[in-house]
Amino acid sequence: MPSWNIHNKWAFRLGVRKDIADLVNRMVDSIGDPEYHDYGRVIVGGHWVFSELYRELQRYYRLFGDDGVKAFLLHHVLDYMSTLLHSPSISLNRALEYAFRLLSGIEEDSRKFVEDLELREITINCCEEIRRLITNNDELLSDIKPELSQWLKWAGERLVRIKCEKCGQEFTTLDEEARRFLASLSIHVLELYIKYCPKCRTITPKLFSEWIIYERRRVIEEGAASPFGSPFHRTYWKPMGEAGDRVWGEIWGKTDALIHVLRARELEGA
Repeated sequence: MPSWNIHNKWAFRLGVRKDIADLVNRMVDSIGDPEYHDYGRVIVGGHWVFSELYRELQRYYRLFGDDGVKAFLLHHVLDYMSTLLHSPSISLNRALEYAFRLLSGIEEDSRKFVEDLELREITINCCEEIRRLITNNDELLSDIKPELSQWLKWAGERLVRIKCEKCGQEFTTLDEEARRFLASLSIHVLELYIKYCPKCRTITPKLFSEWIIYERRRVIEEGAASPFGSPFHRTYWKPMGEAGDRVWGEIWGKTDALIHVLRARELEGA
C-alpha cells in the first residue's frame, strides 16, 4: 500500500490541509489498533458497499469537514488502486477503469442514499476531484507502483507526431522501436495506424491503443490454447527462472505503458 508520505502528498495536491491529511491518514490506517485498519472499506465486485462507507463519511465529515471527506476517500481510492496495480492479472488501464467505476458507484449511491444535502454534494464533488487527479497522472501511478515509472518514461519516448497521408492533419502514433517491440510479441501493427489519423482510418477500432488491447487479447487467447503459451503467460518464461520473471514483467510493463500513454494522447485528440 502507498506510504503515508504518498497519501499526504496527494491529499495536499487535492487541496487538503496538511495537518488534516496527516491525521486522517493515520486514523484510516488505525495505528495501534490493527482491527480497525481501513475500517469501512468493503469493496465487492468493484463497488463500495455504501452502508459501510456512509458511516465513515459521516464521521470524517463531522470531525474535519470537507477536507476530512476528501482525504478519507482519496486514501481508500489510492489503496484500492495499489491493490489492483500490484495484481499480475490486472492491466494498468483495467486498474484505472476499476478506480473510475468505484468513484462512479460512490457518486450514484450518494445521490440515492445520502439525506444530508451538504454531505451529498461534498461527496460527489470529492469523487469528481479525485477522478480528475488520477486521470492521465503518471506521477501518481509511479508513486503507487514505482516500477511503473521506467515503463511510462520509455513509452512516452515512443510517441511520435506525423502528418496523416490523407488529410494532412498531425496525429500521434508509435515509433519504429515500439512497433518492433509489439511485433516481437506477435501483435500486428497495421499500416493504417501509422499512415492515417483516426478520422481517416477505414478500420474498427479507429484508435491505435484499442487495437493493441485487441491484439494482445488475441495473442493471450491463442497462447492459452497452445501447450507453449504466449509471451504474456508467465509459464512461457518459467525455464529462465528469475530472469524469465523479469522479462515477463517487462513485457507487461511496456505494453501497458504504451497503451496508457497512447490512449491518453488519442483521447485528447492529439
